[in-house]
Amino acid sequence: MNNARKNKLKDKAFRIWGISCTLVGLILLVIFIGNIVIDGIGRIDWAFITNLPSRKPENAGIYTAMMGTIWILGITCIISFPLGVAAGIYLEEYAKKGRLSTCSK
Repeated sequence: MNNARKNKLKDKAFRIWGISCTLVGLILLVIFIGNIVIDGIGRIDWAFITNLPSRKPENAGIYTAMMGTIWILGITCIISFPLGVAAGIYLEEYAKKGRLSTCSK
């Protein structure tokens, strides 16, 4: 068996190993998330989403945490989108060609 054939065999074995490991991970992820959704979907109602945090479990809600997450996402989008577009324009149009702006013209 020559080196080219050995390398092809190793490549095929590694591909099968990688795909099987990925599939096992994805199947376990689906099982875990499915289990969480099945157990938790009955406990979520409109009051849980719109109520404020409380020491009493029957009155507790996630409204403040949800609003904080939405604010953080909004502020991040407002800051990162113009910054990313400006960086892309600068790197494409104005920057000297180097490691960060490797565009061939």
